[in-house]
Amino acid sequence: DGANVSYGAPGASNGSVEWRAVADQHGRYFIEHPATNKRLRMNSTGSFSMVEVTNTGDNLKWRFVGPAVPDP
Repeated sequence: DGANVSYGAPGASNGSVEWRAVADQHGRYFIEHPATNKRLRMNSTGSFSMVEVTNTGDNLKWRFVGPAVPDP
């Protein structure tokens, strides 16, 4: 709905469930929802919300971490 984050219906593949990762700097990304022109934010309570793409705060920046590789 452009304000709240929720699960999409199984099998959904329209703009309401599509997101994109937009590079920022230092290996961090903004996760944007093109259909609403909003960014994903992690709140201090651990919940998620969506804010305007003009916001650039640290709680809007995400880092993708690969799986650990065990030592031989």
